[in-house]
Amino acid sequence: IQLRNPTTVRVIDQNTTVLDFVVPSNLGLSLIDGQWHHYAIVRDGAAGLMRVFVDGHYLGEKSSSTVALNVAARGLVLGQEQDDVNGSYQSSQAAYGQLDELRFWDRFWDDPNAGNQFALQFKRVLINKDKSVSSTDPDLRAQYKFDETSGSVISDSGPSRFNGTLGDTTIGLLDAARDTRPPA
Repeated sequence: IQLRNPTTVRVIDQNTTVLDFVVPSNLGLSLIDGQWHHYAIVRDGAAGLMRVFVDGHYLGEKSSSTVALNVAARGLVLGQEQDDVNGSYQSSQAAYGQLDELRFWDRFWDDPNAGNQFALQFKRVLINKDKSVSSTDPDLRAQYKFDETSGSVISDSGPSRFNGTLGDTTIGLLDAARDTRPPA
């Protein structure tokens, strides 16, 4: 997932398919305005679709792979484009910003009895985008709160305990973990 410019979110699926999602101009939303933003990327493998939501706004859907995602050990890197597993980093491809409350789901609140999966997903994004999630939710695969204040481990508070390692940073972990957003 990359921010290409102030109005475009790029999702690369299975390291081969590039999908660009553009914020409609009538929203007046900039993705690089120095404010916190909520992103929800929904990959519906059964339907072969990728859907993107930003701050509860639906940016659209595009065809994507129906192959199940499989991430190699050390293959998921946040904030830095990774051209190969365990390497090929370029400083010009690093993100500048902060992450908070990153979650991975097995299912995105779908209901096999619901007639319109999109409507249900959209409703769930709007309802849950600012809420805490139980670490015992059966569909939650990983949850990174980024609340650590020391060390180099980023803890997965979800049921799988897929802990990560903090890479190079120019600010201290305590500062990185401090939530500077105004209260909701």
